[in-house]
Amino acid sequence: MRHNDIQDKLRKIFNESESGLEFEEKANNFFRDFYCRELGYFFEWLDSQYLNDCLNQGNRVERRDERSIQTLLGTVTYKRRLYRDRRKKMHYHLDEILDFEKGKRYSPLVVKLVSQVATKATYRQTEFILAKLTPITVSATGIREMVLHVSENLKKHGEYQEYGLIENKNRIVPVLFVEGDAVAIKQQDASLRYLHRFQIHEGYQGFGKVRHCRNLKEFTNFSRDKAYQEIFSYLRTEYKLEESIVLANSDGGPGYQASIFEELCLGAKRVEFFLDKYHANRKILDNASDRELARKLIKAVINYNWDRVKAIEDTLESNLVLDEENNAVELEKLQRLKRYLKRNWKYLKPWSLRDLSMPRGGLGTVESHHRPYSYRMKKQGRSWGKKGEEAMVSIITAQQNHIYDKLQSKNWAKEIENLDKKAPATGDKYDKISVNNGTEAIKQANIPNNGPASSNLGRFKKELLGKN
Repeated sequence: MRHNDIQDKLRKIFNESESGLEFEEKANNFFRDFYCRELGYFFEWLDSQYLNDCLNQGNRVERRDERSIQTLLGTVTYKRRLYRDRRKKMHYHLDEILDFEKGKRYSPLVVKLVSQVATKATYRQTEFILAKLTPITVSATGIREMVLHVSENLKKHGEYQEYGLIENKNRIVPVLFVEGDAVAIKQQDASLRYLHRFQIHEGYQGFGKVRHCRNLKEFTNFSRDKAYQEIFSYLRTEYKLEESIVLANSDGGPGYQASIFEELCLGAKRVEFFLDKYHANRKILDNASDRELARKLIKAVINYNWDRVKAIEDTLESNLVLDEENNAVELEKLQRLKRYLKRNWKYLKPWSLRDLSMPRGGLGTVESHHRPYSYRMKKQGRSWGKKGEEAMVSIITAQQNHIYDKLQSKNWAKEIENLDKKAPATGDKYDKISVNNGTEAIKQANIPNNGPASSNLGRFKKELLGKN
């Protein structure tokens, strides 16, 4: 259709419309029909362009079959050739070129966008949004299947990375910020399952209050060991740790103690662990019976005055001892608080007293980065099944790391298959790391490597042992 024909059609639509809304709706339908029809013609032309190449490769045309695929602007119908290759295997070459999967109704772009919308809204809400804004017709159940399908491809990308194809960048940065925490997700049986999160960034960038973390990378998994293993490998392939000062932060809970971060950043130029101030203050308020003394104790901790802390603890204890029979529970809580402060005192040391030359700030962001997960998975009493929550987390994490488009651009199962065909003997995979889940400090770290010495962990261990 020529430009003048399109303009004539629009004028006709306008003259037949009783309002601007009606005109816009009819014009929208006209362009959607035009798009679908022309795209179908293009697909058939494209199929004919590959005919000679396919025949020269030993393929034989069996027949031409019709297919309909739902795109973002409507349903496109086209015909393409079915080939039989030398191994008697049947395939549609055009569908393979366009990444149209067998038995799937929706184009890759539709799958990508629907799964992205589903990370911000429930499946029912996503169904409603799509029905109102696009010609896409898909049920809530269908949307869930798309999310599961996308997550499987993301999982295959993780397997693809294990072939040891990641390039060691060994970037040198002066300061790295490493944090960790867990989020409780309600299950369908009303139990809780913890999503474990680690994150790395290189400090703030931006102006004023509008700032964000530079080169932020998140690692999430319902297995803390797996999340730990992912960040451990990333640290050693992305950075030259011996040139970096690592500033770590967490609430100090099980699996996120200072010793865990010291092990994680083994080999760094220096590791400084900060116990999260909010959780430390919360601990004091929850375990000190006298509110006024609790506030004074918080101030003493902020000023890093151990003598003052001890004096306030003694005052709290003497007040409770006067009525020991009725205050047994409060006394036990106070003893727990005293042990907590003594155990973590060196990690409560403020920034200004740690001889750090870099500008202050950059720690304590892990809680705010929980929001994309908690907003989608915890609001309105939502509960999840194991398969569904893992799929949703994998998509949200890919979006947070700004690699979702890149990961969805390929079929990673096919990429793995191609690797196996080309070099089946060079599958040099990462080795799993044994992680200490205890609460005691780790006196000596051990990095097992059961694979070849040429792997990333093998090279790292060899270098570390050589220095010792």
